[in-house]
Amino acid sequence: MSGSGANARDEWGAWILHDGKGCPVRPGTIVEVVSEDGFGFTRRYIACASGGEYSSWNWKHYPTLMRVLRYRVKKPDGMKILEASLSVGSPSRVNDPVASATRPVRSHRPDRAGGTDDPEA
Repeated sequence: MSGSGANARDEWGAWILHDGKGCPVRPGTIVEVVSEDGFGFTRRYIACASGGEYSSWNWKHYPTLMRVLRYRVKKPDGMKILEASLSVGSPSRVNDPVASATRPVRSHRPDRAGGTDDPEA
């Protein structure tokens, strides 16, 4: 199913209660689902949402089909990488491409008075 600890929490979005009015996510989305069968037993599993009218997302087919009670969406790898990079802190000025591009360029051309563009020289 899913891992444990902080990594498992980082991998998934928050739990969302489902209203039974069809599939709320795009087909192909990886979801963790808690569903209930006609006897009241619940099941928790990971699936690829396929949507469609005849599915457990649509409660009018209950109890023939299980009904989805709640779900959470797996975060794409790109989102996990972005969140991890934002939580580390601000980038250092040395590695910041914007800061590098805006630094004054120093020239050591001998044809300039003083031999440098540095205003402090």
